[in-house]
Amino acid sequence: MEWPARSGKEEKRTMMPEQRRVLELALLGLDAERQRLNSEIKSVEEELSRTSRLLKESKEVDGGVSSHSRRSMSESQKRKISKSMRARWAARRRK
Repeated sequence: MEWPARSGKEEKRTMMPEQRRVLELALLGLDAERQRLNSEIKSVEEELSRTSRLLKESKEVDGGVSSHSRRSMSESQKRKISKSMRARWAARRRK
């Protein structure tokens, strides 16, 4: 945007009507974008709040214990895997 040339004394800068209109439209667009972003932020905050509330409630119900427990192997399964791994390692050493 170009401003008119200044003469010796301070002169008020005036904007051309079309420049003013462009800036007004830009401002309207930015305000609409701000409203959209504020709405998006609000929905994300509500989702986080709902999720944390559900998590807190589930911990209260099951005493803070996770519902996903780790699987454990029986001794016979461990022995079987150990035996097969020893066979693999022995085969690699033979090569």
